Amino acid sequence: MNEKCDVVLDKMKAMMDYSTQWFKLDRRIFPCKDHRLSAVYSRDKEYLFDMNDSDFFTTTVRGQIVDFILRRKRYSLNNYDDFAFGIDRLKTMQVYCAAYPLHDGDLKTPGSPRYLLYKEWASLRKCLKYQPLDAVKDYFGVKVGLYFAWLGFYTHYLIPASILGLLCFLYGVFTLYTNELR
Repeated sequence: MNEKCDVVLDKMKAMMDYSTQWFKLDRRIFPCKDHRLSAVYSRDKEYLFDMNDSDFFTTTVRGQIVDFILRRKRYSLNNYDDFAFGIDRLKTMQVYCAAYPLHDGDLKTPGSPRYLLYKEWASLRKCLKYQPLDAVKDYFGVKVGLYFAWLGFYTHYLIPASILGLLCFLYGVFTLYTNELR
C-alpha cells in the first residue's frame, strides 16, 4: 500500500513540475550560484579574502566605490574652501547638469549582465517567469534584489484576492437586474 502511495505522489509531483516548467528560469541562462559568506573588506585582514578572484568586487561594489570617490574628491585648489568637494557641489555650480550611477556593459553587447537582465528579465514577454533574483542582486545590489523579491512575493499572494474580487464583481453584474425592491 505504501509503494502505491509513493508512485501516485511521484506522478503528481512530475505532473506539477511539468505544468510549472514554463514559469521557471532557464538554468542555462541563469545558472545556480554557489553562495559564499562574505565580510566587509579591510586591508589589514586581506588574508581572509581571495584577492585573485575575478569577481572580488561585484558590479554593485565597484559602482559604490566610484560613487564614494566622486562624493569626496576635492575640486578646488583653495584648501580653505570647506565646501569645494563632491559631485553634488559640481552640480550646484552647474559644471555638470546631472550625475548617474554607472552600468556595467551596454544594452547591445551580448554577454554583459545588463544585456542579459534586459533581454531575460525586463521584457514584457517574461513577466510570468520567476525573477532571476541572484542576477538582480549581483548587478543592482542587495537592497534592490530584496525589493524585487518582496514585490514578487507580494504580487503572487495578491492573485487569490484578485480572483475572489473578480468573482464577487461578476456575481454583482449577473444579479444586478434580478434584485427587486419590496
